[in-house]
Amino acid sequence: MPKINLFTTYYADRSPERQMENLYSIRKNLDCSYVDKVYLILQDNNSDPDISGYDHKLQLVPLGERPTFEKLFEIANSHSKEEDFSIIANTDIFFDRHISLLKYIDWKDTALALTRWDILGNGNARFFNRDDSQDVWIFKGRIKKITGDYFIGQHGCDNRLIYEMRQSGYRVQNPSYHLKTFHYHMSQLREYFKDPNYKWVSEPYGYVKPEPLFSPSELHDLKTKDPEMYHLLKNDRRMFRTFRYDFYKKIFRDSKRGEKFKAACKMLVNYHYLKKLTGKGAKAMEYRIDGAWNHVHGGFLKHAFPKFVLGNIVSPLLKIGPVLRMYNAIYESASPKWVNVFHAYVQLPDKDFDWQIRLRNRHRVTTRVERGKKFTMQFALDYRWYSPGLSFLEDRLVSRSGRDACFADVGSNLGMRSLTALSMHRRVIMIEPNRELNAINNSRCTQNNFTDYKILEFGVSSSAGEFTFYYDQSTYLSSFVEERVKPRGYASEEMVQTRTLDDLLSENMQGELYIKVDVEGYEWEVLKGSERILKEHQPTWLIEINDKGENFEKIFNLMHGHGYICCAIRVSEPRPPLLFRITDISDTGAIQESCDFLFCKEDVLKVCQDLF
Repeated sequence: MPKINLFTTYYADRSPERQMENLYSIRKNLDCSYVDKVYLILQDNNSDPDISGYDHKLQLVPLGERPTFEKLFEIANSHSKEEDFSIIANTDIFFDRHISLLKYIDWKDTALALTRWDILGNGNARFFNRDDSQDVWIFKGRIKKITGDYFIGQHGCDNRLIYEMRQSGYRVQNPSYHLKTFHYHMSQLREYFKDPNYKWVSEPYGYVKPEPLFSPSELHDLKTKDPEMYHLLKNDRRMFRTFRYDFYKKIFRDSKRGEKFKAACKMLVNYHYLKKLTGKGAKAMEYRIDGAWNHVHGGFLKHAFPKFVLGNIVSPLLKIGPVLRMYNAIYESASPKWVNVFHAYVQLPDKDFDWQIRLRNRHRVTTRVERGKKFTMQFALDYRWYSPGLSFLEDRLVSRSGRDACFADVGSNLGMRSLTALSMHRRVIMIEPNRELNAINNSRCTQNNFTDYKILEFGVSSSAGEFTFYYDQSTYLSSFVEERVKPRGYASEEMVQTRTLDDLLSENMQGELYIKVDVEGYEWEVLKGSERILKEHQPTWLIEINDKGENFEKIFNLMHGHGYICCAIRVSEPRPPLLFRITDISDTGAIQESCDFLFCKEDVLKVCQDLF
């Protein structure tokens, strides 16, 4: 009979609240009848968890240091037999009868990396639906040799481990929709962010999407095999998540007609069982709305129906003013998923018209869409679905600022990142050398009665002078860096005047200062001309850095020298962004190739604490 062995670490946390959470999780695992043995690896041999009454099930493993994954694998291999399951988990994770689902998995060259379910204050669990976060790793039999010279619980360890598991020949799965693991961390205390020596595990990384263990038809078959588990999963409110058709979508896109027909039939069979499992009436309809029916029409109707109805019927009607305004209201209120459908299939009329953009703070901004200028239409539509995570952070920063605050938008382009501050009556300075874009921004501000703004038609560099400015074929993506524009095919170039940021903002230094920089690879030159601002005013910076190599290193060292906290912004649409504190230049795990960064002081960081 195979045993389920759990290997987890123990350390005495300095916070009594956090210590209680860890001990609670350990006791829950000891009380779980589906876990046969708990091996508690002591990071400090002098710390005793003081857990009595579990001598038959609990085994302490003195180690005296924080274990790496390689050490955990070594300990697991020394205590588990070939037919046993070895679970490696964070200390604050516990299990229930869902863990018995391990017997339904095909374990040939397979290992699991499971995403957690967070325990909430009301006792319910909420799924942390991400492909870049796992807290539990499960193997059957002897664990293969896996490179794991990094600590469990260290940021980036889960992503690096997935990569190394695949390198060792494992097929990594994440059936977390059904195989639940629970995370008990309601205190939200994370002391490691205060450690100046804290480092990320470096790349390369791997990711694995959460998925169901059973399709609806397979779950229906479970009714006779395991009635208890069948009823547990059947009543799960997230049942619709089992109805996913990424595989079928690929068949519809790439395969011949006969294979498409077979896939369609299999989809309908699963949908039939889904209705049977979830019941009829309002409850079944709720599941349809949440996802099940969307996946069915993903195969049959996702392309044909929207293209026919939206493209051939709705689009011509938009030439009528009231219909266009109604469509505008629907578009701005829709979920990002439907916005993408509208964006793909609905052609807006080829004429001048006004479009209402709804900001995150629910203010509405009117923008003019001009006939023959495709980029004005793209701007109107883009704001709704382009980086809503960044809009969330902007709204947070503007809301906490005083009424005398000033927001400088360096590389303002079409003013997308200025709208939140303008709508909340903050002073805004838009700096952009493109004359055509500045005319559009000025017209929009006039149309919306924005008065406290200034447009400076200059390039920003480390010194005053004249530099070549490159435009791409769309005429609104431009840069001083030729390599940033050339791949798109640049159409023109011109000499533009440049000034330093110190000079441009010298008359606008009253109150708090917030600066956004998006200059397509020219960030370092902008910051070199900002020494006085950095020393005397210490503004909050939101910077897009297009190169995480030498360019980022120079910027990080400059900001760190001025006492700034550096946070990488990982946008996770449509949810709020996640902030990752960078304490060392080697922490590149939080940084994507082109990434936004928040450079700020501790008081600003407190406003964003819930985003870590």
